[in-house]
Order: sequence, then structure tokens, then C-alpha cells
Amino acid sequence: MSEVIARPMATVRLFADGLRPEAIAGLIDAAPEAWAAKGEAFSGVAGRAVVARTGTWFLTSRGRELGDDPGRHLEWVVGKVSGAMKGVREVVPDVGVEVSLLVHDKGFRPGDLGAEVLLNAVILGELVVEVPEAGREWRITREDVVGYLGRS
Repeated sequence: MSEVIARPMATVRLFADGLRPEAIAGLIDAAPEAWAAKGEAFSGVAGRAVVARTGTWFLTSRGRELGDDPGRHLEWVVGKVSGAMKGVREVVPDVGVEVSLLVHDKGFRPGDLGAEVLLNAVILGELVVEVPEAGREWRITREDVVGYLGRS
């Protein structure tokens, strides 16, 4: 019997009441894992059927051949979305962005990602890093990273 290894997973979520997923589909060079306009039912990232409280669009690194390095997962989703944000904001001016990273290594700390990866992520939006095995969650903002870089 082979052991299943839990890989890291990064997610970028775009959201706004007026977000129509089909309006941004051609702007981002990756297919979303889940999407819905406000009020529509969809299968959420966790696989449960939900009704979207706001227009939403999720891109995840789940199932991508990115290895076990959390930084690679975060870089991949951030890289796919960040270059398209100017166009996305033209279509959905009030779009919000959430970035998250799930890591299954209880010794992991956000500083392990490196300054450039952290900065690119928080330029998009607040970054939430979750390490369930350690019972830890960090919410990292642009100001946090700038302060961290200032101390380095």
C-alpha cells in the first residue's frame, strides 16, 4: 500500500458582486477550478455545492505537477493572475482578491517562502497561510512584508 503525500495547495480567489466569470475567462491564462456569478449554485473548491454570495472565481494549484515546494505553488497561481489584473480591473473595477496557501508541514513558516514570493502574493491581496498539522494560520498583508523586508 502506497502512502498518500499531502501536497501544498495555493489558491487565488477573485470576487465582486458584479463579477461575471465569463467576462474574465479570456483574461487569465488558466482555467478556474470553480466559478459562479452572485446567486448561482456551484461546486466549491472543497467539492460541496454552495450558492455564491458574491461573484467568485477560484484558481488553485491542486493537481498541478508543481512538486512539494509551497513556494512553487504560490508562485504559479500568483503568476497566472497578477499579469491579468489590469484587464480584470477594467472589467470588474471593484474586484477583491484573496490569496491562500495550505501547507502540510508542521515546521513550515511563511518566511520560508522568501521575500520575493511573499511580496508578489500580497501585492494581489491579503495572503492567508494555513498549516493544519501545527494548528497555525497567518494573515499576511503588504505592510507585514514591507516591515519584514525593512528588518532584513
